[in-house]
Amino acid sequence: MSTSPEMPYPLDLGRLDDDLTSPQLAAMYRALVEEIPAVLYINGPQENSPTLYVSPRTNEVLGLPPQGWYDDTWSTHVHPDDRATVDANYVAALRHGASEAIDEYRFVRPDGQVVWLHDSIRVIRDDDGSPTLVQGVMFDITARKRSEELLSRQAALVERIAAVGQRFTQLLLEGGDLQAILDALADIVSAPVVFDDAARQLVGFATTAAMDDARLLEVWASHGHRGHVPDVHEECVWMPVRLRHEEWGRLHVLTDGAKSATRGAATDADGNGTETGTDPDEIDVIATDRAAAAIGLWLLSRQDRVALADRARSELIADLWQGRRWSAPDALARSRSLGGDLDRPVLLGVAVEFGREGPPAGSGAPDAATVRLLDSAHAEIRRFASAEGLSCMAAVVGSVCLAIVGFSTEAAARPVLGRLGAQLESLSRAESRGRTVAVGVSRPGSADGLRRILTEATDAAAHGAHSVRASGTYHSADLGLRHLLARLGDGPELGRFVEDELGPLLAHDATGRAPLIPTLRAFLDSGGRKSTAARTLHLERRSLYYRLERIEKFLEIDLADPSARLRVEVAVQGLDVLRQRRPGYGEPE
Repeated sequence: MSTSPEMPYPLDLGRLDDDLTSPQLAAMYRALVEEIPAVLYINGPQENSPTLYVSPRTNEVLGLPPQGWYDDTWSTHVHPDDRATVDANYVAALRHGASEAIDEYRFVRPDGQVVWLHDSIRVIRDDDGSPTLVQGVMFDITARKRSEELLSRQAALVERIAAVGQRFTQLLLEGGDLQAILDALADIVSAPVVFDDAARQLVGFATTAAMDDARLLEVWASHGHRGHVPDVHEECVWMPVRLRHEEWGRLHVLTDGAKSATRGAATDADGNGTETGTDPDEIDVIATDRAAAAIGLWLLSRQDRVALADRARSELIADLWQGRRWSAPDALARSRSLGGDLDRPVLLGVAVEFGREGPPAGSGAPDAATVRLLDSAHAEIRRFASAEGLSCMAAVVGSVCLAIVGFSTEAAARPVLGRLGAQLESLSRAESRGRTVAVGVSRPGSADGLRRILTEATDAAAHGAHSVRASGTYHSADLGLRHLLARLGDGPELGRFVEDELGPLLAHDATGRAPLIPTLRAFLDSGGRKSTAARTLHLERRSLYYRLERIEKFLEIDLADPSARLRVEVAVQGLDVLRQRRPGYGEPE
């Protein structure tokens, strides 16, 4: 490979003015070449031929002295991702008889700066078509490339923004709720999302693979009450959710420590690796803004938007009651985010149920009058807990008002709950037109037994509302057999026992004809006194006798036999427990 910078000037310059001498022509040509803001070079005709000449602009454009061309140093500075393509294109131009070829690629200067080159070559051939020289010229097109990249990014950004807006609009049009909006936002920004109300209570959230429920609640415990001043360096992106110019709550994207696990390195227009870190990008901010607007529209479309935090509490308590989703630590963290710290030594479950004709609660949606009573009971429990300084989480779940109340000692619990029961009974007399109100209270428990205390409380309330049918406070510890059946209700044994004892009656009642289970229950509740049972059912004795005979025939028993009557009494109480836990169990369709 030649190391001489002397140019042999093999070019055919054509006819020039006869007055110009060859040295003058060479000087003019050299001046012209050296003033062009580009790198001009001449190579030999073969694929591996050395460079014969390169203009001095190589220093300015590429950061390399001319010597870097003669010793082939320049080729090692071609961007590694482009090197193979550049070599292949040059060889193809020589082999396939092309007279001109253009290539664009990246070049890494010795100072690390990446520039884009437009490299145009012309193959000079002899009369036989064989290549004699290769003339080339390189221009720095970095500014143009970056402009193109910027325009491309802006076009992609506009397209993504439109898609984000359309996604939230489509969600609302399809009837999507708050959780659907939060899930969509978390998916777009690849980070956990939190929505809180004006009281800074966590109303809803969506997690990602990088942060589960427990971790999010832990982060939110310290993050939720911090002051949020708009700042690009904030550890979260947040937007206010406004209803009629009033801030209802805030929507947060927790970027701190969350995105780094889900977002890797990015590549800029020059191919340089850049760490995305946890800083929000334009899409995060715009998506959060669109989601906040979607939540505002969703809230405006709901008449009960003021009770959104109550609905979140209801979902939590329903999950705990059904044994879904929450471990003890997570449940405590979630309760704190909803304004009810249940991290207390003694926890008791409280259930309020209003008596009505027919099957126990849980066997269908409550009527409008019951809904009003349950809402009043819920408000009264919260007022009472606040006045007594108690830690309390309360919500209406189906046709029962449920609460978990925390105490410092077990001794303090019973008298306080006695006062609560008296206040709820007083409320019932004022609003329910004589309907009974049963307040069920569980045995003491802890955060590890939240499902148990809720189940015991609902069983005790159902016992008072539908078995005793009298207003009062009923403690699970006082129920005896009912408490035992409630514990059996978690497994299959109780269901099998009820089917064995009452199966034919349940099959009969399922046909839609006059049910016989209520008659059997009234007879048992009256202690086997037929006259009392007839008055309770508003039947003539003859009609009652006929029904009892049919019951004995279906069950193949003698109700006068104490042992047989005891079995069916236990089965009827077991049926009540099952219906409390499985709405619609054994009822006519």
